[in-house]
Amino acid sequence: YNYNYILLSPIFDSLTGKYQSGFHEEGIRAANLKSGKKIIARGGVDETKIEKIRDLGFYGFALYSTIWDKKDPLEQYLKVVRKLDSLGINYE
Repeated sequence: YNYNYILLSPIFDSLTGKYQSGFHEEGIRAANLKSGKKIIARGGVDETKIEKIRDLGFYGFALYSTIWDKKDPLEQYLKVVRKLDSLGINYE
């Protein structure tokens, strides 16, 4: 199959409390290094996890509950953007 990236989930316990992560940091780092693929972290991701995601070697991250389950989705999105800016991380 030809694909541009892979979503891996749940990396962290979900924000909704429905899912628990079953991954260990050593395994995630090894998978990111050895796969040769662009792996996207999903599940339990919010602005407080961005540094950890970078440190684990992920190509990027996907957001769902952290934005769409909130009263003010735009403000939540802006929190993420501000965190990325403060860390000097480029985003698309």
